[in-house]
Amino acid sequence: MASTIHHTFSIGTDMKLPYTPLGEEKLNSLRAKFHGLQILIIDEISMVDHKLLSYIHGRLRQIKQTGDFSPFGNVCVIAVGDFFQLPPVKGKPLYTEVPGLGLWSNCFTVVELTQVVRQKDSKFAELLNRLRKRSKKSPLSKEDLEMLRKCDTGEDDFTPLHIFATNDEVHEHNLKQLINVCSEVETIEAEDFARSKKTGKVELIAGHHIKVYNTCLPAKLLLGINARVMLIKNIDVNDGLVNGVCGTVTHIVRTDKNKLPETVYIHFDDSHVGFKRRKQCLAEPAKLFNSTPIHVEEENACRNGGFRRQFPLKLAWACTVHKVQGLTVDCAVVSLKKVFAAGQAYVALSRVRNLSGLTFKDFNEKSIYCNENIFEAVQEMPCFVVHDE
Repeated sequence: MASTIHHTFSIGTDMKLPYTPLGEEKLNSLRAKFHGLQILIIDEISMVDHKLLSYIHGRLRQIKQTGDFSPFGNVCVIAVGDFFQLPPVKGKPLYTEVPGLGLWSNCFTVVELTQVVRQKDSKFAELLNRLRKRSKKSPLSKEDLEMLRKCDTGEDDFTPLHIFATNDEVHEHNLKQLINVCSEVETIEAEDFARSKKTGKVELIAGHHIKVYNTCLPAKLLLGINARVMLIKNIDVNDGLVNGVCGTVTHIVRTDKNKLPETVYIHFDDSHVGFKRRKQCLAEPAKLFNSTPIHVEEENACRNGGFRRQFPLKLAWACTVHKVQGLTVDCAVVSLKKVFAAGQAYVALSRVRNLSGLTFKDFNEKSIYCNENIFEAVQEMPCFVVHDE
């Protein structure tokens, strides 16, 4: 079973130290769910900071009720990832020292995996490895520069996924595509609810909450038939309906213009995604178009009991580098124009399987660089050693 760390352990985005224990009601639910948990695998460890790791440790101690300070409640934790990829959005990466937060340095040993799985093209894989460790001061070799410039065609094919460094670039590209591709564009406003000061009841409000917490649901969603979209939360893990899967909108079903649509039907790129849900659906879009019904989701949005109802979707002709880390695609158009951090360019370029699937928009060799502090930090990490019996 796969899920985000925050969702799995009911960890909000507003984490504070010292650790804030989880309330009994949610804790009992997690204890029932994870009573037999022995091994936890954390993927994309480069994006986990010290504070989040401390909260994972705290939650597991609460769940397992060890009664002592055993790391992670005596659950075996396997962390997988590459520190040369993207660091945490806000906190400090685990390879840095933070006083009082030594879980990483005290509890983990390292095994280096050397076999490349995503890229079968050995020349491309070797190129990526050189780019992965390239410092700002090191010039690209003539051969590497020639290979990369072949991808800088000057043409912009709008069909493949476009990868940008910033949300503004992503929004601009998605809006442009929405207007070009969809003959009619629908604006779907979220329904926000808040507790009335007069009645004490939760009621639909005019407009939207000024501040929302711990919800991924957008206040406003622009959609149209043939729009490329991505699920932004886990709906049914066993049915493949998970955060990050993409598809194309085929139908939007409305019964009342003044309310949210009833259903948005999506033809997912992977036919296995939503298979069970389609099988149970008798509606025409599911039967004739192989489209999966997606319904409105409800999430708490305010600390005073307010919540939001909206479709868990976003436009996906383009995504940020942060959103695609861990993704594999056949083709992608990558813009290096506004790269602002070490590792971003490498992550974007390494999403494709072959060099032939890579196209550059705004190629800039100066954007390809790593954080040089990682070299020494990784070398200082203790190695995992297997002792012969």
